[in-house]
Amino acid sequence: PPFVGLLLLTAVVLTSVAPRQPMIPWRLSNALSSTRMRSLRSPTKHMRARSSSAKTLVQRRWGGLRLLSPLGQSTNLCESVVAGQATSSSSPSSWRTFASSMAGHEEGKSAALTPLRSGAGNSHRIAVLGGGFGGLYTALKLAELKWEEGAKPEVTLVDVSDRFLFKPLMYELITGEATLDQVAPLFRDLIGISGVRFVQHEVKSVTLSDTANMLAGQVKLDDDSTIDYDYLVLGVGAEANLELATGAREHALAFNTLDDVRKLEQRLQDIEDAFADKRGDTVSVAVVGGGPSGVELAATVSDRLQKSLGREAVRVTLYVAGADLMETFAPEARDVARETLASKNIEVLYNHRVEEVGKATVPSSSSSGSSSEYTKEGRGEEDVFELRVQRQGEGEEESGRETIACDMVLWTAGAKPIGVM
Repeated sequence: PPFVGLLLLTAVVLTSVAPRQPMIPWRLSNALSSTRMRSLRSPTKHMRARSSSAKTLVQRRWGGLRLLSPLGQSTNLCESVVAGQATSSSSPSSWRTFASSMAGHEEGKSAALTPLRSGAGNSHRIAVLGGGFGGLYTALKLAELKWEEGAKPEVTLVDVSDRFLFKPLMYELITGEATLDQVAPLFRDLIGISGVRFVQHEVKSVTLSDTANMLAGQVKLDDDSTIDYDYLVLGVGAEANLELATGAREHALAFNTLDDVRKLEQRLQDIEDAFADKRGDTVSVAVVGGGPSGVELAATVSDRLQKSLGREAVRVTLYVAGADLMETFAPEARDVARETLASKNIEVLYNHRVEEVGKATVPSSSSSGSSSEYTKEGRGEEDVFELRVQRQGEGEEESGRETIACDMVLWTAGAKPIGVM
């Protein structure tokens, strides 16, 4: 009927002109958190649902994944692979790595190089280093493409871990809202019968292929074994930049890998055991970094400790070097982040740059209110940390340095590429 048609048309128009909701980090509200757990109960299911749009996925989120061409020009992997150009006439030959054009290539220090497999009809060897989203999707897509008879490549995926880490759900491991298999499924389960070979080892060095002399490249692993390749994909990703402050590598906990999750879980358990019967004492946690990772980690740790020790026994402070949280996000998202942190009793200190992290010399109450005198067995000086912070303000009184004691330092500020070359 015309009336029904008018209602439908109105609904379509309203939907098309409705403003887009800003991207908001997960866990900033209970509603968002519960929605995420329902829709992403299994990262494997999530990945399969998106495998049909791998080109868009890589271009939008992992556009930095590159291959090296013979002329030294980086080529967007997705534009070449997923566009269907992986045939004997136009494919991996345009990605082949070239010799002695990158730092770290040293003559005469590798095992004997094997002949390069080239030309039509050859089964090329492709080494994919790094099992994150970029590396895993690339390996699976290469195995999925239709190749000419006898030309399907031998794809080898190399990663230091036996599990693929779905990083957006790492926080749920800390609060117990997700299991290890949900957040970090085994590579062997994700690869299945795709034909991709998985190797769990750390890459120690890479020798680039020598196309002039038709010699293949070689990857050396931490057990001194090697993998010969005709084409190389680098997708090793990034790691926490703990060099931004003196002592951060020794005394701060990063949150980027499964090992980081395990270390944080153990530390939180130690704190909970030590403070369980210490009525009146306050646990002080410092989170460094005002990006989405810092916001989510501060909220997650606060939830965990407040649940076990009580709201008044926990003080979480977020140190932000800039003037605002999540500066690359929409203003609406930053507003939600600020409101959520305030609701969880998390203090945010803007224009506070952490310059040094160290062990406290004398266990005592800090300016943030921490008693900080415990160890796993009891309480003592060895687990008290100090932050040396540079305040940046407009006036002399607002600027200066201060030293703050705390029970745990979590580092989310900055990242740097993992080097393998």
